[in-house]
Amino acid sequence: MKHLILNSLSLLLLSATTAPIVQAQTTTVSSTTVESSSDYKIKPENLVFLAYQGELKQYKIPSYAALLNAYQSGNITAKTLVQAAIEDNKLPSHFLTNQQYLHQVDSELKNLISSNE
Repeated sequence: MKHLILNSLSLLLLSATTAPIVQAQTTTVSSTTVESSSDYKIKPENLVFLAYQGELKQYKIPSYAALLNAYQSGNITAKTLVQAAIEDNKLPSHFLTNQQYLHQVDSELKNLISSNE
């Protein structure tokens, strides 16, 4: 009986000391995941707004109505804006091939046009 009680206490003590370690590891993995999911510095809607305001003129991106006209005529694309943001160190270079991000930039450009009609 003593042997059973000692084994049970040992198991309980061992469980109590390893639980915080496992919990700490889970927290670390969780925070790493959060950091990698927020990889870009600027949201698509902010990128379009900055271009609209003329913040990317030095990269030959027109502003205001000229931006909208250039987009509608096909002279400016979502990829063009992303390339300018990369050159301006607002985005990492791999966003030039990130189809989801490019699609969101394209959608924001379309929304901006429809809100200015």
